[in-house]
Amino acid sequence: MTKQEFREFVKDRIIYLDGATGTNLAKAGMPGGVCTEKWVSENPDAMLELQRKFVSAGSDILYAPTFTANSIKLSEYGLENEQEELIKTLVGISRQAADECADRKVLVAGDITMTGRQLKPMGNLELEDLIDVYKQQIKLLEKYGCDILVVETMMSLAETRAALIAAKETTELPIIVTLTFEASGRTLFGTDAITGAVVCESLGADAIGVNCSTGPAQMVSIVSDMAANTRIPIIAKPNAGLPELDENNKTVYKMDAETFASEMEVLESNTDRTASDIFPVKGKHLPSVLTEDSSSLVSVSILRARKHFRPSFVKAISTASCSLRPNRKKTARAYLI
Repeated sequence: MTKQEFREFVKDRIIYLDGATGTNLAKAGMPGGVCTEKWVSENPDAMLELQRKFVSAGSDILYAPTFTANSIKLSEYGLENEQEELIKTLVGISRQAADECADRKVLVAGDITMTGRQLKPMGNLELEDLIDVYKQQIKLLEKYGCDILVVETMMSLAETRAALIAAKETTELPIIVTLTFEASGRTLFGTDAITGAVVCESLGADAIGVNCSTGPAQMVSIVSDMAANTRIPIIAKPNAGLPELDENNKTVYKMDAETFASEMEVLESNTDRTASDIFPVKGKHLPSVLTEDSSSLVSVSILRARKHFRPSFVKAISTASCSLRPNRKKTARAYLI
């Protein structure tokens, strides 16, 4: 899919994504502490059934279960040499679920996140090496059939930049980005919503937003800031409230579906185009699109292109700087950071 085709895909209509994948896989029997990608590859029916339910519930874009299928993370399990085969299998599962839908087009997004290693000077990872790690993953995601890329749950703007640069230099696929914010309104590494959104748009992101972090109500200011300072669709992917530990010491989200839907309406009203991915809530979230099965975890996202642009992003641009990153041919390219 080209960037223009993606713009047409999201134009003048609501787009639904998916979510609650880790929660559902745990309920399907995936134990803690394992490599998710390896477990899914060995238990493909669990993922296929889940994503079929997402499509049935109205999802227009499925995230392939390739979240940590980068060579650095896979090496922690001794699986770095299996990366290509794993990505082939994982994308194939999502591709099957998407292609089975006969009444509409469902896209598959290749999922990318942080590697677990930090860039210099906080860590020992060179920027160029991280870009190469992301390039390797992106090439395989495109090779095995992803329609778009999603870079999600990003706490470091520097690592987000690396992923966007890797995509810019590797593929023409559309790429959407979601950052994760603390209660302070900044990412773990200190980036505010406006700066993060402007930088990502400047580096070629086709949609920008936030995932996890908090419940819908607490996300309003972040979504509003992003919507007011960019020209691309916004993604809002809140949790069903803040996580808690139950009597069995397991993480749970206790916000009920009605409260979640009510808060989502407030969140949506604060921007003229929103994509929202609802993380685990039991039962119906948005009654117009979700199934009636109150016993299953379902999630939904809405994406709508904005109608106008409010150019207050100049403030964020003034806080950013421009650096040169030479490519392998020794030519200089400028990137807003």
